[in-house]
Amino acid sequence: MLPLGGLRTDHGMDLMFGGDAEVCVDSEEILQPFFLCEPPEQVRMFIILFCTSVAMGIALHHPAASQFYQWFARAEIPQAKVRGMGYNTCKAYGVISVPHLSVGGFHVACYSLLGTLLLATYSGLAPRFFLFASFFLYFLYFGQLFC
Repeated sequence: MLPLGGLRTDHGMDLMFGGDAEVCVDSEEILQPFFLCEPPEQVRMFIILFCTSVAMGIALHHPAASQFYQWFARAEIPQAKVRGMGYNTCKAYGVISVPHLSVGGFHVACYSLLGTLLLATYSGLAPRFFLFASFFLYFLYFGQLFC
């Protein structure tokens, strides 16, 4: 188990997760809305790596997913009539229904998801807002793909 202050070398230098990291590194004089608060540098690096890798994976697989969705949207099978998560087409978290999208809407959902993931990597904007938007666009995009 890691100590709360993080790992340190013999000379007292921070090795990982330095103990001086704050939850929000914006100045205390200016009250910032939650979405505009800048996270610590370690969190920023994770956001950049995670969002970039997920966006690259979606972009690489979207042509095949698009081809499948074009067929699936026209198919006369019972599974093509409902949308949702997984084989049983469950609602997201058991509460939020996934709407039907046209093929064009499917592309818009994909490009919106890619855009919000990539915009979340830029700290000059509101990265938390774009992460939050990506969360909902994930269900909209992947809820269309029957697995």
